[in-house]
Amino acid sequence: MKNVRQYKPGAADVLILEDVEIPAIQQGEVLIQGLYTSVNYADIKTRMGNKT
Repeated sequence: MKNVRQYKPGAADVLILEDVEIPAIQQGEVLIQGLYTSVNYADIKTRMGNKT
């Protein structure tokens, strides 16, 4: 599955698209497939390293 990760603060160029294994489901857990997502302003400030 695809995963977007960031390892340091910065603009969109620090976001890395990676292939990761689908997590194993444990007893009492579910795995939800997300079709759509969004980012709010607080997430952007956190990514930039200046959420105050």
